Amino acid sequence: MATKVKKWKKEDHIMAFYYTKCGLKGLGARTETDFAEGVLGCSLTSLKKNASNYRYLMGNESEYGDIKKMQREVYEGYKSMPETDLRNLVLELIGTKSEDVATYEKAKQEKKEKLRFEEDAQKLADIFRKMGKDPNKMRRLESNEKLPVNIPIEA
Repeated sequence: MATKVKKWKKEDHIMAFYYTKCGLKGLGARTETDFAEGVLGCSLTSLKKNASNYRYLMGNESEYGDIKKMQREVYEGYKSMPETDLRNLVLELIGTKSEDVATYEKAKQEKKEKLRFEEDAQKLADIFRKMGKDPNKMRRLESNEKLPVNIPIEA
C-alpha cells in the first residue's frame, strides 16, 4: 500500500524548526504524534527526519539527510528570532490550520469510539458464549426499532 508523501510548505518548515529548537513548549500539542499528524499532517518519522536536518544546521548533529533549500532558508531566516516571537508566529500558523487540526482530533476520537465499541461487542459475545449461545446468531436491536412498552409484570 503506497503512502501519501507530504509536500512541505514554508509554514510547515517554520513549525518544524520551532519544534526542533524549542520542543512542544507553548504549542498545546499533547504529544509529538499529535503535533506531527494533527498540525503538520505528516508522520512522526517525517517530522523527526526534518528535525534531524535542522539539528545538523544548528550544529547539534553530525549526520544529515537531504537538506532542502527551504530548510536552509527557514533556518537562516529564523535562527536568531527570539523564542517567544517564534512561538507566537507558530501559534498564528497553527491557527490558520485549525480546520485540519479539528479534523484530525475528530478522526482520532472516532477511532477511539470504534475501538471501544469493538471491545464492548467482544465482551458481549463472550457473555453469550458463556450462556451457551452463538453470538453470531443473536439478533441485534437497532436503536430505532420499536420495543414493546408498558408490558405488565406478573407477580
